[in-house]
Amino acid sequence: MKPHLSFALAFALLVSTLGADAGNAAVDATKAGAPPAAGAAAVDTGPKADDALKELFSQGRYAEAEKAAKALVDGRTKTLGAEDKETLRSHIQLAVATFHLHKEAEAETQLRELLPLVAKVFGAEDREALRCQSYLIATHHAKPAEVAEQFRSLLPIATRVLGAEDPVTLQARLRLAHALEDLAKPAEAEHEYRQVLAVQQRVLGAEDLETLSTGRSLAMVLVDVEKGPEAEAELRRVLGIYTRTLGPEQRETLACMAELAYTLGCVGKYDEEVALCRSLIPLQTRVLGPDDPETLRNRDQLSITLLQQKKYAEGEEELRELLAIRTRLSGPEAAETLRTRVQLGTALIQQQKVDDALEQELRAVQPLCQRVLGPDDRDTLENRESLAMAQVLQEKYVEAEPLLRDLATSRARALGAEDPETLGTRTVLMMVLGEQEKDAEAEQEARYLLPLVTRDFGPEHPKTLDIRQRLSKCLGYQLKLQEAEQEGRAVLALRERVLGPEHPDTLDSCHTLALWLAKQDKTPEALTYAQRALAGRLKALGKDDEDTQASQRLVDRLKKKEAKA
Repeated sequence: MKPHLSFALAFALLVSTLGADAGNAAVDATKAGAPPAAGAAAVDTGPKADDALKELFSQGRYAEAEKAAKALVDGRTKTLGAEDKETLRSHIQLAVATFHLHKEAEAETQLRELLPLVAKVFGAEDREALRCQSYLIATHHAKPAEVAEQFRSLLPIATRVLGAEDPVTLQARLRLAHALEDLAKPAEAEHEYRQVLAVQQRVLGAEDLETLSTGRSLAMVLVDVEKGPEAEAELRRVLGIYTRTLGPEQRETLACMAELAYTLGCVGKYDEEVALCRSLIPLQTRVLGPDDPETLRNRDQLSITLLQQKKYAEGEEELRELLAIRTRLSGPEAAETLRTRVQLGTALIQQQKVDDALEQELRAVQPLCQRVLGPDDRDTLENRESLAMAQVLQEKYVEAEPLLRDLATSRARALGAEDPETLGTRTVLMMVLGEQEKDAEAEQEARYLLPLVTRDFGPEHPKTLDIRQRLSKCLGYQLKLQEAEQEGRAVLALRERVLGPEHPDTLDSCHTLALWLAKQDKTPEALTYAQRALAGRLKALGKDDEDTQASQRLVDRLKKKEAKA
């Protein structure tokens, strides 16, 4: 979510390169002395044209800037010549405008043609040559390793020739930081951003637009290095200044709001994140349009957060609206459309809305994800998980088992054997094995998972206790009754303290412990736990619930056995 090179930086670079020599442009033109061709329309190629071009850049009106720069290039080529300094400066501005319109290939062609000529006319280490080289490197953003290496080579030269505080030098450092982000080196990117920010705060001021832009970039990196509170504070500071100076509905303000919402989610403030996203979406829709990428990105973020909060019905509603827009704009097989389809499948699975139509959708999406997103992409893997869970929810455990085994292998390869998503898949596999009475295999899975989940979540976390409860059942069903009893007692004690005595999981532990005690002919104690489970289930679930009826049968059986004793 790092912002592109901001309007303010483009403006600063123009001032630094055009401002020093703008007053001499008319003199240079007079010296050149070539009149326009007969019949040609007069083109203003003097200082006022440069000022107008700078204004377009400062406002981010790059399409108009491209057109104006093209007119300047044509006019100055005719009146001053192709190798005149002012002509070359105009040509650089044309390439810069093209770059900011995201026409990187076209900008690269222009800059490659310009750079040798600029180096010849201005000198290889002149500001214009270094600036031209900086933009040329930036056109290779799809190759971040190459970009980082080239900016590391350019920076010492720019620092020596222009100084550490020159806009061209700062531009190079910012783009190096962007490349380091793309290389997943957030700590190194943080260092570069802090260096630039310190200079900007000192030279430009804390509320300068360029300073604020760098502060936003730094904040996004701080999130990646788990310095979320600092990132939140910086974004709140920037947002306050944007709102006061630019207004609440300016594009930069809206972008900063989106970044703050993302950061709130990363620090666990989900309710604040959802509230901010909900307030932001109408603004983005009105200012940017309902189909703008920023509007859609924020809706993506809202839907994912709703799923994380287990607000699956709200998430489903948001995802259905988003899917209709993405399908209309990009088609059903575009990458972002597929990601939305996967998330919608997840929302439906979590609500247990499983039917033939959903299963068909999950199966149809899978080969598309494999081809478009890649076999190890997180959304590809998530869709495979939803397909497996559809089988589990329909109690098709035989069909689910191979899907889960393959998914666990894929996630271990893509994410690591101990990644939480890999462990989550193996936890479901453990349960599926148990439901098929493959208790020895389920026990093996439980014993593998238990130390890892305990390490990640702690000994009293519900996830840890769930695995221990499953282990107790695996042991009991294999008639390893003393071990099963010991594990069952430990889980029950922890669940009573952590979840409470009447929690459904606590009652499940009571019932299970009663089973193992009964099998060891410890009837009075078994009856005590069975009656406790029954009373709690009657109160919470009612007499017709399947678990209540199981507890009722166990109590009846134990009472009969006690009566015979």
